[in-house]
Amino acid sequence: MGKGNWGYTLLIMDARKYGSPLKMPGVEKWVTAADTRVRYYQAGSGPPLILLHGLGEAAVIWYANVEPLAKGHTVYVPDLPGHGASEEPPWEYSLENSIHFLEAFMDAVGLQRTSLVGNSMGGLVALALALERPQRVRRLVLEDAAGLGREIAGFLRFMSMPMLGELLISNRPNATQWVLRKVFHNKAHVTERLVSLIHEERSRPGNSAAMLKMLRVGVSVLGVRSSINLTSRLGELQVPTIVFWGRDDRIFPLAHGRRAAQLIPEGQLRVFEQCGHWPHLEVSQVFNRALLEFLA
Repeated sequence: MGKGNWGYTLLIMDARKYGSPLKMPGVEKWVTAADTRVRYYQAGSGPPLILLHGLGEAAVIWYANVEPLAKGHTVYVPDLPGHGASEEPPWEYSLENSIHFLEAFMDAVGLQRTSLVGNSMGGLVALALALERPQRVRRLVLEDAAGLGREIAGFLRFMSMPMLGELLISNRPNATQWVLRKVFHNKAHVTERLVSLIHEERSRPGNSAAMLKMLRVGVSVLGVRSSINLTSRLGELQVPTIVFWGRDDRIFPLAHGRRAAQLIPEGQLRVFEQCGHWPHLEVSQVFNRALLEFLA
């Protein structure tokens, strides 16, 4: 069955708050969408809400958000194809196919319409679906999203280069730690437990190769490719949209978020202070409150 056979309990610890291990909130489930077997977590009841992670990540990065959001929503958190425990898809990676996958996932879990929260690459996919299928999106949250400008962290540009990317990518825990130190502004969040958790997900068979394939679809040594830069289409958005951004994001600059909010009809911008690329973890309580206010 491929990667789907990896069965184990995910233990997560936020040492600042809990001091003891936590189980990933929600029920682990499996579904086939767009000919791809996908793992996802589901929790709560109420209006549906899908959380989409970024490149090289997995559903578990939302561990601090699922439980608070599930108090008023049915929360769905998938591993995107080629990530976490989900299989690598039989189709080529492209923005068009990613839209098709997300719509197929919604169909598979019985959702006609949902709110979407997307971080980084997940934000790009969520935005693309909202542009192409606005009738399926209730509200849209773009968190430090890709596809809103050309600038991107230098190490990702270098990884897009043939052969160099294969040399740079690594499944060693210290490499995961190095990446996480780029993601967070406050390095205290890069705990041994979090490094271990992300390392486990990134080390599953085929995930590194899938990550490079997806990266090269959207990024070159010169930056984000124009084929996935959706800035010129932001004025077409027909769904209520808010942009969340960490002021100290080192992956995508805050300027992307500011420009996007100005171009989106009635767009809103929320900047999180002393925060990097993952506001949903770095300032999780503030993030959750802001998100629930917008969804309400």
